[in-house]
Amino acid sequence: MSIGEALAQGREQAGMTVTQVSDRTRIRASIIGDIEHDDFSSSLGDFYARANIRDIAKVIGIDPAPLVQDYDATHIPVDESELDADTTPELTAIEAGSIQDELGMTAAFARPPAFARPPESAGSLTRRRGLSIALVLLLLVAIGVLLFRLADPPQNAATTGAAQASRGAHSAASHSVSPHQQPAASQVSPPPASTSTAPARPLIPVSVAAFGPGGTSQGDNPDLSRGATSADSALPWRSSWYTTPEFGGLKSGTGLLLNMGYPVTVTTVHLTLAPARGTDLQLRAGNTPALSSLRTVTVGTNLAGSVWLHIAQPVSSQYLLIWLTRLPPDNFGTFRAEISGLRLQGTG
Repeated sequence: MSIGEALAQGREQAGMTVTQVSDRTRIRASIIGDIEHDDFSSSLGDFYARANIRDIAKVIGIDPAPLVQDYDATHIPVDESELDADTTPELTAIEAGSIQDELGMTAAFARPPAFARPPESAGSLTRRRGLSIALVLLLLVAIGVLLFRLADPPQNAATTGAAQASRGAHSAASHSVSPHQQPAASQVSPPPASTSTAPARPLIPVSVAAFGPGGTSQGDNPDLSRGATSADSALPWRSSWYTTPEFGGLKSGTGLLLNMGYPVTVTTVHLTLAPARGTDLQLRAGNTPALSSLRTVTVGTNLAGSVWLHIAQPVSSQYLLIWLTRLPPDNFGTFRAEISGLRLQGTG
């Protein structure tokens, strides 16, 4: 049995999906898929490939040592394999420190091996100790600022229409927008009912699917999309994680496509986002499930937590797209969005 087959079989026996393994290891799902097919090219080198194999094996509960030995036997020349065998204890010791887990870094950017350094003079050691103390103090200050910002109540800004309002304007926990004014002050309660002659009622989508720039085939974590309608914020739909709020330059956005089954008029949308501020989104509507065919009806910036979006000029449409254009920070030094508690109101 090959390395990839052993890892795939172990993951299935552990009852885990590729997405769940990715969340636990911080290794991209595409890299895990390549490894399960014995393609190690996306690991960017033998050192990182070994680290990825070890991390995946530990998460699914199998012994990584035989798999790493198989990798060395089949991918490393004899002289390099012997060198790796000499340095394996040092690398294992580094792993035992759980540095990667604490920092939440992906195994694709794992630590390089340590190298011996020549003895330092007493003056050099003193300077290094002083620098270390300064760095620790700087880290404590940064942690204090972060805790202060997290303690600050979420502030959301939602705007209506195709044009996006200035970032940071009128932030609050949740907003509604009237058709004749810019976003008003913070409102915790739902927006006012539609002025339509027919009373608004709850609308339930026929399906909810992860959606990317090219359609549902490019959506993030499609197996988690059902969590968007869950009232349990502990089981949301989550996007993939990215290195920057703008998706690491990999795509223009990501989101969820709601198929209502037939044309309806949606007037308000409620959803619960990640607790950290920073989510920008567009609410798009149309009768064709293509990004270019879904026009923007509401825009929200710097959102977090519970959000009500009010559509000032509702349109009749079969499809509604919650399109994320900027991601908030997560707890691992990366960026990802989440959606739960999705509720729609309207007529039709």
